Amino acid sequence: MARSKGMAKGRAKGGAKGRAKLRLVQREHTLLYGLRLLPDQVLAEQTHPRVEVPRPDGGSETLTLHTITGDREEIRRKLLESVDAFFEIYGDTLS
Repeated sequence: MARSKGMAKGRAKGGAKGRAKLRLVQREHTLLYGLRLLPDQVLAEQTHPRVEVPRPDGGSETLTLHTITGDREEIRRKLLESVDAFFEIYGDTLS
């Protein structure tokens, strides 16, 4: 569906004078990530340790750490595939 220039900026065009304009609001999310390259150590890719991450409200979330082994290009390719897969899986829930 094509959007007008006004919609792309979050405002609807036209309407009677004094009419409220439509504002598109998207929910904000936080993507939590961390990277560490261990040059002389190889960890099993099947190892997925879990860590607790504190939330600002005092609660906590569990984060699964994933490992990727290989040379620079293999790691880069696998990481980019993983990021793409994440957004394919959760993309609809992020809007």
